[in-house]
Amino acid sequence: MLKGWNDEWTDADAKKAFATNLRTCRKAAKLNQQQLADKLGYTRAAVSNMERGAQCGTVPTLLRLSWALNCTPNDLLLPRGK
Repeated sequence: MLKGWNDEWTDADAKKAFATNLRTCRKAAKLNQQQLADKLGYTRAAVSNMERGAQCGTVPTLLRLSWALNCTPNDLLLPRGK
């Protein structure tokens, strides 16, 4: 069992954490959605969808986001404070 893992953690919770963390990391990198999209070769709408939790990326997308935002995958996936 993961330290700090909660059996009540749902897919919706994971999507919300990812969306919130993505927005936080993007802003910390001083990028707007279009600038991040350009770095990734995605559309601004795709970045917006991920930040709203309407779309989740694949593992390669997670790695690209981490590279583009100079953060770790954990920074994007784990709830803050965990």
